[in-house]
Amino acid sequence: MRRAAAALLCLLLLCACAAPEQADALPQELVGSWVSAGNGDLIETMTLAQDGTISVQCTFRGKDTGTIRGVWHADGQTLFTDIQEGTSPYQAEFIWTVDGRELTLTDDSGTARYVRND
Repeated sequence: MRRAAAALLCLLLLCACAAPEQADALPQELVGSWVSAGNGDLIETMTLAQDGTISVQCTFRGKDTGTIRGVWHADGQTLFTDIQEGTSPYQAEFIWTVDGRELTLTDDSGTARYVRND
């Protein structure tokens, strides 16, 4: 029994030590809050959190139309999202660039621009 408890403790410690490494691997220039630029009546506020979670709150003409949530990570200049809450689950990937306070996301359907909101 003691061995099993010691093994479990070691496993938990290893997992705890690994979590910050994964979070540190996220591109810091992406982490933060971004608001859509140039979309007229539709405003998206996207938060890419340090812990790897993403939320996107949408408003249309000042009315809250809902929030989607999931997780994100990046590999080079590709941003991967896995949305699990607020809509039917889906995955998406975008090519990203940050220029100063502007984030550009591009996929097969086009380009979206966001401005840093924090």
